[in-house]
Amino acid sequence: MLWILSSYYCHEEKIMLLMDRISWQLCENVKQNLAIIRLFKKPLEEILEKTSMASVMLKQWKRLYLKVRLDIELSGKGARWEFDQKRLFQDTEYIAEVCSDLHKIASVLQDFYNIFGPDLKSIINDPAQIDAVVKRVDALIIPIEEVDFDIFDVFNKENWEALNAWFYEEVIFLEDQAKFYIDECFMVLISAENSLEMLLKFKNIKTRAAIQHQLFRKFNVIMQQFSKEISVVESIYNHGKWQPPLLMYHPPMAGAIFWVKQLFHRLRRPVLIFQEVHELKHSELKLLAFSQYFDLAKQLKNFEGVTFNAWLDKALLMVTTTLKKSVLRIVRVEREYPATLTFPDEERATKNLIHVEKMKVKNVGSILSPYSSLPKIDGVISKASAEIISTTGSRMEQALPEVKVNIRGSLKDDKTSSVSFDKYDFVRAKITWPEFMSGAILIECQLRFQINFDWEIFEIIREAELMEQLGFELPATIRDVGIQKNRLRADIEVTTKMIDQYNNILDMLDRADIQLLKQILQDVEKNIQPGVTRFNWNSLTISDYAAACYRILKNLNSIIEQVNQIKKELDNRIESELQSYHLFSMKKEVAESEDLLSCKVI
Repeated sequence: MLWILSSYYCHEEKIMLLMDRISWQLCENVKQNLAIIRLFKKPLEEILEKTSMASVMLKQWKRLYLKVRLDIELSGKGARWEFDQKRLFQDTEYIAEVCSDLHKIASVLQDFYNIFGPDLKSIINDPAQIDAVVKRVDALIIPIEEVDFDIFDVFNKENWEALNAWFYEEVIFLEDQAKFYIDECFMVLISAENSLEMLLKFKNIKTRAAIQHQLFRKFNVIMQQFSKEISVVESIYNHGKWQPPLLMYHPPMAGAIFWVKQLFHRLRRPVLIFQEVHELKHSELKLLAFSQYFDLAKQLKNFEGVTFNAWLDKALLMVTTTLKKSVLRIVRVEREYPATLTFPDEERATKNLIHVEKMKVKNVGSILSPYSSLPKIDGVISKASAEIISTTGSRMEQALPEVKVNIRGSLKDDKTSSVSFDKYDFVRAKITWPEFMSGAILIECQLRFQINFDWEIFEIIREAELMEQLGFELPATIRDVGIQKNRLRADIEVTTKMIDQYNNILDMLDRADIQLLKQILQDVEKNIQPGVTRFNWNSLTISDYAAACYRILKNLNSIIEQVNQIKKELDNRIESELQSYHLFSMKKEVAESEDLLSCKVI
């Protein structure tokens, strides 16, 4: 527009000066923004962007000049441009070439940094070697930064070309050294999975072609490392399969399966990645490693199945047995001598047996009764069966006990034997609780109530919860008991507190208190005994039963407090009033007389 319309710039000399000034300004702008002393202190991404923009801008200047010149010629409205192109574009073209060279240098540095970064360090045992290479890469730009000539001056073109040639010679030497380091690094890999992921990532990362080609030759090395890892996992499994290492708070059986699954998934993830690698499609090392993997996977799966089935059989039996147990049981406890109430004599025991025989029970060898002759050695009376239909006026079905004596030590070692009530198909004798006790209470027979629960069921619930997380299908019985975990804990807690309270009350009573409160204690035991005969851990009203027993024990406590108050008052009266009684005469003549007075005189 200026060339055609302006009366001042329509002359060649004037327009030439304008374009010469534009060319100079473009060159100065590039020199200031790409000053070599500050350029490589910036991030490489910024260097690449600025050098690329500078080179495009300077080249675009000449292209625009030629385009405008062509448009003027085609329009025929002005004189043809025949300006000195060497004067206009010599500096811009040279500076554009220098910018392109700087862009290539920055790109080379980025290629090295991409390959020798955190990814490569993460898969080798000696990251110091990678750090050494990175330092050599950093040293490449030091001569460029410290150059003693203006690299943008066309008169220093030969110096710049020599410096540029030296740079690429160092790059070739560094590539060879980097390939040597890579070969050494891949001889001691940390993880085949991480190494493979890193190599696959390098497919999409721009780096030096020679180094990338060297890395892609390491797939076989990675397969060898994977084969070693399979051997390591197999060794860990063979060493720990008899006593698997467990995580904190993991139960034994589910924890063992968790450990085996961790070993399996440690190998499964790399296998899934290896299957998708095209370079390993026909690798013999891959086929060998996969065969080794399949053999080990079968062993791990077999261990997992055997362990689960063994646990399941035990858990089903334990859950079924425990939930069918009575809430309470009766155990024998030998108290210290001063508080011990001896067993009734043999005559009463004989009368009790005669009384039971009158009930026309055939083939009755012995009845579980407080007056039966209990073995004095450490023994367990088991497989007794009693079923009380109601607490008052109802009948109790009791099968004959099969007495098994297990001698584990002297009388001083073990002083407790348990009497358990289970239902078996023995001969049954129908008697009520009072008839069963024959007018006695448990403490007179050195017996007492105790919670009847196998705490191992909570370990099974913990196992079941982890088993379910591991993906196993559990039977409904085990799932149901897991759902009832909180209900069972609450029932055990209230029942244990109730029984402990009753036993503590009995421990505080002496022989005279027991004889005085015998009828009341019989009524209390009659209300507690459904826990022995009627309620089991499947019952949903255990908390109501415990609450009812709490109310009865509260009344018992009140009565005992009243008795203790009366005893205290009697003791105080005896202690205070006895001092005022003159049981002996203190007269002097009587004291000096040798004749004793009769009681009447006294």
